[in-house]
Amino acid sequence: MTIEAINPASGKVIASYDETPDSALPDIIARAHEAFVSWRKASFAQRAAPMRRVAELLRKNELGHARLMADEMGKPIRGGVAEVRACAWLCEHFAEHAAQALADELIPTEASKSYIAFRPLGVIFGVQPWNCTTRSFGWSFRH
Repeated sequence: MTIEAINPASGKVIASYDETPDSALPDIIARAHEAFVSWRKASFAQRAAPMRRVAELLRKNELGHARLMADEMGKPIRGGVAEVRACAWLCEHFAEHAAQALADELIPTEASKSYIAFRPLGVIFGVQPWNCTTRSFGWSFRH
């Protein structure tokens, strides 16, 4: 099946994408799991590097991303630029603060030691609706 991106203002097809066949999903999931196994052993500094690179790439082409949002969703260019900048900021924020945010947190209890630990568990998949706003941190991704 082909999925079409349609400009809501003009009704014209702006791009067509082939749907990923179900038969390809096991391999995609396996490759994602392999990447997870590798990345969970990486230091926060190593993980931060690609996040900073993504922020750099987003900012480098913020107008192009904003135009794509305008074409695909009818989002005003100014709103698209703001969304791209917010996404880049979030990438940098998590690159900078992930180690602190995910550090074990001691919890006072009657036990000798209690804490909250954040440990990578595996691959997750999420689909973000197109009509979220920057305020709710909804992002538009295109592959």
